[in-house]
Amino acid sequence: MNFSIPRNNETELLLYLWKVMDLPFFSEEELLYALSFDLFLIPPEKAQALIKKSLNNHLLTKNKYSLISLTEDLEKKLEEWNTKRKEEIKSKLSERKKVAKNREIAVKSKFGPILKAMSDKGSINRAVSIKNNAVNLLDVNFDIGQIKAEITGTKEEPYKVEIDSKKMVIIHDCHDFMTRKSKEKKFCKHIVKLFLKLKESDDESVLDFLEKMVQNISKWEFSG
Repeated sequence: MNFSIPRNNETELLLYLWKVMDLPFFSEEELLYALSFDLFLIPPEKAQALIKKSLNNHLLTKNKYSLISLTEDLEKKLEEWNTKRKEEIKSKLSERKKVAKNREIAVKSKFGPILKAMSDKGSINRAVSIKNNAVNLLDVNFDIGQIKAEITGTKEEPYKVEIDSKKMVIIHDCHDFMTRKSKEKKFCKHIVKLFLKLKESDDESVLDFLEKMVQNISKWEFSG
């Protein structure tokens, strides 16, 4: 949609003003102020001359209350522009929704296999049963690759999870992770749940984080 200022075209300049100001009527003073000081389109003396000329040339009309508006022909052009603008906005929104949907599908199609590669069916099933409010996100910064969280479980104190992609280390203190999963470099149900929750708010960053982890898994340290 073209919003360039047509300073050298009287008709287009008036249409531009009505597009930008989005008001049907102006007093002569308001119109002059809008042209010269709100939008800085032309100097006051030129604005005054333009208004007078436009009224004489029937581009603008003045009603019984001395309020100025576009004539019927220009009003029709403005309406056509507004209709076209709405169609373009609708088209752009539709395209953005389509792109977002395709991105979401792509993320989902990759996320599942990565999670399965980093865990097992039992842990994933048990992770789903953990409530969202059991996961307390203490620090999540994908830019520096750090995740810290606490997860309420069966013991009195919450389990702790610390993940640092720069140091390539995962530290977690649940029994299953310390005794089995860490040795296999696999996620327990708590870490699976942590990534499931993170995915809800930033699925692309989570996917990127996991993809890089999988690519360098031999260099990662899993410890309790």
